[in-house]
Amino acid sequence: MFRLPWRRRQGASQLFPALAGSSIVQQPSAETLTRLVLQGSQAVHTPQAKTTPAMPSLGWKLSDEQVAAVLTYVRNSWGNAAPSVGASDIGAQR
Repeated sequence: MFRLPWRRRQGASQLFPALAGSSIVQQPSAETLTRLVLQGSQAVHTPQAKTTPAMPSLGWKLSDEQVAAVLTYVRNSWGNAAPSVGASDIGAQR
């Protein structure tokens, strides 16, 4: 079974948002999360924030079914409640 460490679901101040209770995680469409997993993301470097946290792209590594399973898990764990994600939803965004 896939499990995220406790710290990941709570986030890390100024670096990574919490997954628990996140409005992006729980919105009706999983499009934003799908794009984050498939394409990755990197924060902007500024003089005040020299660390640029990033999420690597996983689209090259994970199948549509795997991405759908991870997103469905995240969207329905730690008190979150959102529609499940299908492999066809992921394929439509590739």
